[in-house]
Amino acid sequence: MSGILIAQLWRLQHTIVPDPGTTMGYYLLGIPLAETCISTGIVVAILGAIRFWRQQNALLRGKIHAGGWEIHVIGIGVMCILVSVFILLIFVDAELER
Repeated sequence: MSGILIAQLWRLQHTIVPDPGTTMGYYLLGIPLAETCISTGIVVAILGAIRFWRQQNALLRGKIHAGGWEIHVIGIGVMCILVSVFILLIFVDAELER
Protein backbone atom coordinates (compact mmCIF):
# COMPACT_ATOMS: atom_id res chain seq x y z
CA MET A 1 0.00 0.00 0.00
CA SER A 2 2.83 2.42 0.75
CA GLY A 3 4.37 1.72 -2.65
CA ILE A 4 1.19 2.74 -4.47
CA LEU A 5 0.82 5.81 -2.29
CA ILE A 6 4.41 6.88 -2.99
CA ALA A 7 4.01 6.26 -6.71
CA GLN A 8 0.85 8.34 -6.98
CA LEU A 9 1.80 11.25 -4.73
CA TRP A 10 5.37 11.65 -5.90
CA ARG A 11 4.40 11.51 -9.58
CA LEU A 12 1.75 14.20 -9.10
CA GLN A 13 4.39 16.82 -8.30
CA HIS A 14 5.64 16.92 -11.88
CA THR A 15 5.71 20.27 -13.65
CA ILE A 16 4.90 20.57 -17.32
CA VAL A 17 8.11 22.48 -18.06
CA PRO A 18 10.83 21.05 -15.79
CA ASP A 19 13.73 23.20 -14.69
CA PRO A 20 16.80 22.17 -16.73
CA GLY A 21 19.05 22.53 -13.66
CA THR A 22 17.27 19.89 -11.58
CA THR A 23 18.62 16.39 -11.88
CA MET A 24 16.79 14.94 -8.91
CA GLY A 25 13.18 15.30 -7.90
CA TYR A 26 10.09 13.58 -6.60
CA TYR A 27 8.95 12.73 -10.12
CA LEU A 28 12.15 10.85 -10.94
CA LEU A 29 12.36 8.99 -7.64
CA GLY A 30 8.67 8.06 -7.34
CA ILE A 31 8.62 4.87 -9.40
CA PRO A 32 11.89 3.31 -8.17
CA LEU A 33 10.99 3.98 -4.55
CA ALA A 34 7.49 2.60 -5.06
CA GLU A 35 8.95 -0.54 -6.64
CA THR A 36 11.24 -0.94 -3.65
CA CYS A 37 8.32 -0.71 -1.23
CA ILE A 38 6.20 -3.16 -3.22
CA SER A 39 9.04 -5.69 -3.54
CA THR A 40 9.71 -5.36 0.19
CA GLY A 41 6.04 -6.18 0.80
CA ILE A 42 6.42 -9.32 -1.29
CA VAL A 43 9.52 -10.35 0.69
CA VAL A 44 7.69 -9.75 3.99
CA ALA A 45 4.80 -11.92 2.77
CA ILE A 46 7.22 -14.72 1.86
CA LEU A 47 8.96 -14.44 5.25
CA GLY A 48 5.54 -14.54 6.93
CA ALA A 49 4.70 -17.75 5.08
CA ILE A 50 8.02 -19.28 6.13
CA ARG A 51 7.37 -18.30 9.74
CA PHE A 52 3.85 -19.71 9.56
CA TRP A 53 5.12 -23.10 8.40
CA ARG A 54 7.86 -23.11 11.06
CA GLN A 55 5.29 -22.35 13.76
CA GLN A 56 2.93 -25.04 12.52
CA ASN A 57 5.71 -27.63 12.52
CA ALA A 58 6.74 -26.57 16.03
CA LEU A 59 3.15 -26.82 17.26
CA LEU A 60 2.92 -30.36 15.91
CA ARG A 61 5.93 -31.22 18.08
CA GLY A 62 4.42 -29.46 21.09
CA LYS A 63 6.75 -26.46 21.02
CA ILE A 64 6.52 -22.86 19.87
CA HIS A 65 8.97 -20.29 18.47
CA ALA A 66 8.76 -17.02 20.38
CA GLY A 67 11.11 -15.15 18.04
CA GLY A 68 13.33 -15.96 15.16
CA TRP A 69 15.47 -14.68 12.37
CA GLU A 70 12.39 -13.75 10.31
CA ILE A 71 11.31 -11.13 12.82
CA HIS A 72 14.79 -9.61 12.88
CA VAL A 73 15.05 -9.55 9.08
CA ILE A 74 11.68 -7.82 8.74
CA GLY A 75 12.52 -5.27 11.45
CA ILE A 76 15.94 -4.43 10.03
CA GLY A 77 14.57 -4.26 6.48
CA VAL A 78 11.74 -1.90 7.40
CA MET A 79 14.16 0.28 9.37
CA CYS A 80 16.53 0.47 6.38
CA ILE A 81 13.70 1.47 4.05
CA LEU A 82 12.46 4.15 6.45
CA VAL A 83 15.94 5.62 6.85
CA SER A 84 16.54 5.58 3.08
CA VAL A 85 13.20 7.31 2.39
CA PHE A 86 14.03 9.93 5.01
CA ILE A 87 17.46 10.56 3.46
CA LEU A 88 15.94 10.77 -0.03
CA LEU A 89 13.36 13.28 1.19
CA ILE A 90 16.04 15.48 2.72
CA PHE A 91 18.21 15.21 -0.40
CA VAL A 92 15.38 16.06 -2.79
CA ASP A 93 14.21 19.00 -0.66
CA ALA A 94 17.76 20.37 -0.50
CA GLU A 95 18.14 19.90 -4.26
CA LEU A 96 14.85 21.64 -5.06
CA GLU A 97 15.60 24.62 -2.80
CA ARG A 98 18.87 25.28 -4.55
